[in-house]
This record gives sequence, structure tokens and C-alpha cells, in this order.
Amino acid sequence: MADVKGTLKLGEKSYTYFETKPTNARGGGPRGIEIYMVGVADSKVAFDINPNPHDNKKYNKKQVSFYLAMAKEIVDKAVEADGVVSFPKKASQSWEGESYTLSR
Repeated sequence: MADVKGTLKLGEKSYTYFETKPTNARGGGPRGIEIYMVGVADSKVAFDINPNPHDNKKYNKKQVSFYLAMAKEIVDKAVEADGVVSFPKKASQSWEGESYTLSR
């Protein structure tokens, strides 16, 4: 599942991210995000998002904004050296009045 996806450019680096559905739950089940640095092999990582963003009424109409905010937080905490990117194991981000934890 990748209903929402995008590319975030930070300086000379680009990161592609997309929505994931970590379980087979139907409908408004939990969501996650996968992200990788464009051009860096084996850099893709997956994060679970808690709480379920569907619990925030603004999520369904602003999913693009939501995943961009989550991707920015992950990228802001990433460390890149010698062509290798290291994403954080955990991050947190506030969006539309709710605090979200991203963990892998």
C-alpha cells in the first residue's frame, strides 16, 4: 500500500517516503511510513506510527501533510556520512494537535 508518497529534498539529498499499512486490518487500521535516501542502497527503513492517525479527524483530509511532517522529522534526525545514512530508531512529531511516536 502506498496511497501517499513523496520525495523530500534537503540540500543535495533526496528522500522518498510512503505510507504503509503494517497489518492486514481493514479500513482505518494502523499506519506506518517507509523512507529511504535516493541513490543509497539498502537505506530503506520502516516506522510504525502511534497512535493510529485515523483517530485524528483531520488525518483523512490531510494525509499528504501528515506524511510530509513525519518524513521531515525522520530526515531531521538522520545522520549521513560517507554515503551511508543512519535513520533514528525513534522520533516524535506533533501534527494537528496530536503527538505521534515513530518507531522501528
